[in-house]
Amino acid sequence: MVPINRKQQIIDALRAVIIEEGYAGATITRIARQAGITPGLVHYHFSDKAAILTAMVADLGERLAHRVAARSAAAGSAPWAQVDAWVDGLLALDETADPGAVAAWASVAAEALHRADARTVYAEWLGRGHAELRDRLAAAGVPDPDAAALAGVACIEGLIALGLTAPHLVPAGSAAPTVKRVLRSHA
Repeated sequence: MVPINRKQQIIDALRAVIIEEGYAGATITRIARQAGITPGLVHYHFSDKAAILTAMVADLGERLAHRVAARSAAAGSAPWAQVDAWVDGLLALDETADPGAVAAWASVAAEALHRADARTVYAEWLGRGHAELRDRLAAAGVPDPDAAALAGVACIEGLIALGLTAPHLVPAGSAAPTVKRVLRSHA
């Protein structure tokens, strides 16, 4: 018998609830119900909803990092291949894509506009992504990798928002090629 990872169960429950009801609808009681446990057990593992949010964003980031790492390992060492692998790790639609993770990320982005705790974790992960993309762009010889990385991150975040709110504007499979074109325009 495999032991239950209660923290992961709670994180997954928050993810499911915010996709359906938003962060405001994700009460401890609702999270517990989604996880099939008691609210007391949620509080045993996490001090409050903000702590679960922080853990969920870290979980999303780790899953994404594994996807990017796998693509990077397969891409070879050419600098632009590494840039493309990073973009594809975030946006490519294939068997490893996780639409629920994208929806959860967009929920965190929306909450970041109103809540300092969400803004802090969201900004931290955006900063990590910007730094990683900047380093890859610098290795590819882009003259101003900071500006190019900013354009890339902004494009990705915008495409995620558009894809979820106005999907007719973002045809399936177009996000990664769009970001790659934006990045190459800075070369």
